[in-house]
Amino acid sequence: MIRHTIYVLLTIVLTGTSVLAAADWPGFRGPGAQGSSDETGLPLTWSDTENLVWKTPLPGPGSSSPIVAGDKVFVTCYSGYGLDRDNPGDPNQLARHLVCLNAANGTILWNKTVPAALPELPYTGMLREHGYASSTPVSDGEHVYVFFGKSGVFAFDMSGTQLWQRSVGTDSDKTKWGSASSPTLYQNLVFINAWDESKTLYALNKTTGDPVWQKDLSETALTFATPILAKAGNGRTELILSLPTQVWGLDPATGDRLWFVRTTMKDTVIGTPVVAGDVVYVQGGGPNSRSSTAIRLGGDGDVTDTHVL
Repeated sequence: MIRHTIYVLLTIVLTGTSVLAAADWPGFRGPGAQGSSDETGLPLTWSDTENLVWKTPLPGPGSSSPIVAGDKVFVTCYSGYGLDRDNPGDPNQLARHLVCLNAANGTILWNKTVPAALPELPYTGMLREHGYASSTPVSDGEHVYVFFGKSGVFAFDMSGTQLWQRSVGTDSDKTKWGSASSPTLYQNLVFINAWDESKTLYALNKTTGDPVWQKDLSETALTFATPILAKAGNGRTELILSLPTQVWGLDPATGDRLWFVRTTMKDTVIGTPVVAGDVVYVQGGGPNSRSSTAIRLGGDGDVTDTHVL
């Protein structure tokens, strides 16, 4: 059932892209992680026959979104373990894949397999809802970057040559839900929310994979949110991260905290923020964080009383 779902979703996303040569969709939720596009005339209905250009089976299931860079599509999946709820198999056989497809016809151009760093979390509980490949890749048009949890962060060129690999921790949160946040690019940096692996936000050099800065997240609880970039009204670029009990605005170049807001979202934050103008909208999503907050960007220090709209 998981394999079938991912197989069909890949087809849906690529239908509009391959037919209309739409603009690149370079990472999670597209340009700027906003989940919107300026393209028009995209198909609004589809089925196994309507508005279907091609479909391609993947090496295994996964929960990441496909991305589009030029004439290539990238998506992650996993194999070897966790394919059957009743009989998950041998965790020593778990492998993750970065798959590159031709956007025009769905042909698999290359498939890079990454063995799992062991021990991995067992295929039980909430982990069965999304599996071991939940992080959406991101591309700058020349390289593609992917986060494979305990196995680390990887960079590949567009031909599939691995350029570097960097571990960002091998721990597990007590919930044992696994990883889900996706990498974000800014200038020469790759941002990784590695809460589950090390309770740390990393900024890696996208050329070498070396850490440029890192931010301790352990003062808050579990977050699955992907870091996003926003432009404040004063022209300053801010890196936004939603956390249980707080929302942070960081300097993307240094990791210094520019501002923060105290919230009532507790225990778990699932949703990635979205920006409109100079306002960031934050949603929780966990059992004790079902609330939304709108925050005006561009503050300094604790702006709970001044910038929450």
